[in-house]
Amino acid sequence: MAFSSQQHIALLRGGLDFVPESDFRYLPINVRLKLVELEKTNGQVYLPKDEAASLKREVAAEKMSEVAKRNDPDAYFGGDPEYSSTPITDDPAELKGRLGTDEYGTRPTIYRAIEEDSAVFNRRYNPTGFGSDSQYNISPKTILGRYTPTTRGDEMLFSPTADKDDPDADYKNETEPHEYMHRGLIPRNPIRRYLLGTIDGATEALGVGNIFGTKAFPFNQHTYIDKVFEKEAEKKEQAKIEKQKKLIEKIRKKYNKSTGGEIQSLMDEIGIQPIGETSSFKMAMAVLSPEQKLKKIKLLKKYFDKMSRAESLEKPGAALSDLSDATKLKKGIPYSSTKSIQKELDQLQGAEKLDLNLLARLRKELNI
Repeated sequence: MAFSSQQHIALLRGGLDFVPESDFRYLPINVRLKLVELEKTNGQVYLPKDEAASLKREVAAEKMSEVAKRNDPDAYFGGDPEYSSTPITDDPAELKGRLGTDEYGTRPTIYRAIEEDSAVFNRRYNPTGFGSDSQYNISPKTILGRYTPTTRGDEMLFSPTADKDDPDADYKNETEPHEYMHRGLIPRNPIRRYLLGTIDGATEALGVGNIFGTKAFPFNQHTYIDKVFEKEAEKKEQAKIEKQKKLIEKIRKKYNKSTGGEIQSLMDEIGIQPIGETSSFKMAMAVLSPEQKLKKIKLLKKYFDKMSRAESLEKPGAALSDLSDATKLKKGIPYSSTKSIQKELDQLQGAEKLDLNLLARLRKELNI
């Protein structure tokens, strides 16, 4: 199909753009496999403009990455800074997937997207996704990562590394071991993969079960992977409970005759944040006696008064002497503002409701 120049301009104005075919090689395997199947117009594959722009940004980043690797001796000799052989879980399938699954111990290539909402995660490029999208319509994001095996090698597609404040951090951090498990679970023996695997796929779909245990298909593998992460979650929760038990016991032993200042020192020592937002802080406050809470409140009010006077001196255009006085007033106060002090006061005085389901269990066990 070919467009005239005027039609081509209209096409671009209408919200479509293309990624040059010569740049396809800089995109993940799952994207390349789909792009070559799509319709071409004047020799180009047209996509929604935002999607094409996203893919072009990934192309530009991958070109820069290749240049950097050519100047990196480790990468030049086959190393990959994104690769790690250390498993995140203790599951054997993840370890197998990381260390290589054939006699040569081959490793997958790793493609780390530069944007968490990159078009490479769209449903269009996820062959096992449900539904299909028109080439010229927007395709929604459906995945955070993907393992793509081919006869000429395999590849891991990952999201950008998660920041600690990222609301999707837990899901992203699970993506890497999840995809390595896929790699470790795929049978390499052709009979197990294509004959027995087909039988397993059919029987599991019917609810009978994975008879030969081949896990050759993604949905077989997901049943296994989901159970692994359920166990990991249970282990983390148990570790959290044990940590909180030790913390409460330490608080109980040391807080018997503590003054307000000593309470603050102990909280600093055992890592409880001064602002009353963490579960550790809530639990620490809950085991204090009424007398100890009053001492802590008295100390906080003293801090609040001094911080309030300091903040009143730190006005725009304040004299150097006022700023100096403000600094002196704040010296020794382990808080950044009256707001943070007030938050803790509110919690101690009951203005904020404590969520202490876990604490209730621990207090019963420890007879607090």
